[in-house]
Amino acid sequence: MDIWLHVGTGKTGTSAVQVALSRHRAALAQAGLVYPEGIDDERMALAGGITSGNAKRMGWLMTPSLQVPAYDPSAVLHWLDSALAQAAGRTLLLSSEALQCPDPEAAAPVMQRLRAVGRVRVLYLVRHALDHAVASYAQALKVGETPERGTDLASFVAQAEAPFRDQLATWETILGGTEGMLCLLYESECLGAGLTHNLLRHIAPAFAAALPRDAAPEAVNRSPTGIELAIYEKLARVAPEAARWLTRAVMNAPPAMPAQVVVPDVAFESFARLNQPVVDAVNHRYFAGQPVLRLTSGRIPVGPVTPWPQEAMVETSVALLRALAQPPATPPPPPAMPARVEPAGLEQRARHLARVGKLTEAITVLDAALDETGPDGQALRQLRDHLRRRARRLTG
Repeated sequence: MDIWLHVGTGKTGTSAVQVALSRHRAALAQAGLVYPEGIDDERMALAGGITSGNAKRMGWLMTPSLQVPAYDPSAVLHWLDSALAQAAGRTLLLSSEALQCPDPEAAAPVMQRLRAVGRVRVLYLVRHALDHAVASYAQALKVGETPERGTDLASFVAQAEAPFRDQLATWETILGGTEGMLCLLYESECLGAGLTHNLLRHIAPAFAAALPRDAAPEAVNRSPTGIELAIYEKLARVAPEAARWLTRAVMNAPPAMPAQVVVPDVAFESFARLNQPVVDAVNHRYFAGQPVLRLTSGRIPVGPVTPWPQEAMVETSVALLRALAQPPATPPPPPAMPARVEPAGLEQRARHLARVGKLTEAITVLDAALDETGPDGQALRQLRDHLRRRARRLTG
């Protein structure tokens, strides 16, 4: 049997592919391709959300630096054995970005388990380098983080190095060569029938034919447009919770406008110095020397960044999103109403104040009493009028 590992890389449509595979698992299994449920990502995949694939935990097992304190290796091995048994000789597909760059020593026991029942193949996508850098920067902002390299797009790009060469070299080490490795270009695979159909066609045409034409929601975890990126840049710094809220609300739907993000010339020059050797090495080793992978694709313009007339709109949008993302405030309890004082008590108090010479306060108390009694407080009204005349005589 063939065991395919879809290992990424990041920002090459992995979530969209995993959503399509999960939603059409039964049809694919009938055609001979088994995509087993993952340990903890199935709900998000079926909901069309951002996922890490069915092999996320297996990726952690092969990459100890990704493991969390509550990680249970025995549970992952049990899941893997179940997946192999479920395939029962059919083609098995395991997918996760967590498989991008495993530790060869930690990966050895897993690979031994896989090789015992079938032939292991690796499916790896690369994305034109500048697009990949911009998408990686945007992804950090979309989850409310600030990118590791620099505090804005230009400084990030100037220091960003594409990971493709190192990740492919790691898998070549694990597999013992390039045989069994299929390296594809993301931009090309997105054309025609779409990313998921095209990837399955590389595995076997029958698997692509089993997938409905409209199966793959290509907008899952899409890149932000230019104005969205500007909003994210501010939100990630002033209201990270709002950035995460916005991602959940709009990033799994088609964009309302085309993406236009300009990278300054100086930043690109630095980026090119870092990444031209990466691009050359990947083209030479995995694309038969053809210039398939490039530094740019034309989607991200390079040149002078002009002043942006939408800045005021960005500020307004950020303020609104920040307010919307805040948890609803618990309204303060209404002020306690003073206990109602009966008119008789107010009259008694007013007469006491008048006896001690506090005529103004006595009149105020009587006004309150008349508010309580309305037109029926004839005696209180007479007393108040008497005190008013007395106050006028005293003041002259």
